[in-house]
Amino acid sequence: MHAAVAVAAVGRWRIGGAGAGCRLVKAGLRRRRVGLTGSSLLSGLTGVCRVKTLGAMDRSPTFPKLESPVTVPASEMRYVPARLDMAAGRAAVERAVREGFLRPFDIDSAEIEPPRPLWVPFWRVEVSAEGFHVNFENVTLGSKGPAIPIPTGGARYKELAVVIPARTSFPYEAKLPSLFARVSGTPPLEIPAGELVANPSVETLTANDAEIVDADVDRARAESMTTELMLRSVSPTHAFYSTYKPKIRSAELVLYPVYYARYTYSGEARRRPSEELFVAVSGTTGAVISAKHPSVARAVAAKVRRYLSFDLRR
Repeated sequence: MHAAVAVAAVGRWRIGGAGAGCRLVKAGLRRRRVGLTGSSLLSGLTGVCRVKTLGAMDRSPTFPKLESPVTVPASEMRYVPARLDMAAGRAAVERAVREGFLRPFDIDSAEIEPPRPLWVPFWRVEVSAEGFHVNFENVTLGSKGPAIPIPTGGARYKELAVVIPARTSFPYEAKLPSLFARVSGTPPLEIPAGELVANPSVETLTANDAEIVDADVDRARAESMTTELMLRSVSPTHAFYSTYKPKIRSAELVLYPVYYARYTYSGEARRRPSEELFVAVSGTTGAVISAKHPSVARAVAAKVRRYLSFDLRR
């Protein structure tokens, strides 16, 4: 098994070279070899020499590193290229926090932390399900005739790609892609197969001091979660008999670019003091992946009170 050489120090990641004999950028740093199994996702990239210089250890990781994260061989890892630079990421975060009718009228008072560029691990699982179900409906013959049970039902087939978060503490709820999911609340994250790129370079993953989030959901658990979601989707709620068999077609661990920012808000729509709010937007599209905002009910109620009192401020 190949191993990567990691150089422990403090600060920003810089590339010092490749292979076990890579040159240290700064003298006096201690070396340690990191094997592929049990290492972080970045350590799993073979032939990488990582150097940290003074500065970045002041900032604690958004999601703490794990002692034994879930890893896959670097050759099997995929990633989705980021299309938004830091300026565009900050703008997307600002829009997600401040824009929208359901935001409080005083949302401009919110203080947003600088967005952090993350590579968040997700399992992209392609699954299909087919089967049939049988039910009975009573049909009345004539106006006063007896009710006769008539069998109903049919066969169904469905296939799709489901995105499962590979880090349990990342605030994303897995949902099946559907028209209803797209128009109700935050739509589910969808990763088209055509966007996947193999063998991400270290330069790509460490640009802008990006943080790579460790995974703690293995493939078996991701497939189990996907199967459960699919069965709930295709199986009728009240069927006399149903049988559906899901089939996992593929599962890939994908690093997805995310701009993540926490923010504070102390206005009229807050639920409680020091409430933790956040927004996570896609580094590819700028769309919101997950968010926690001030109370919608309180925000709307405050706006209604101001309109009724002829206070036309936002």
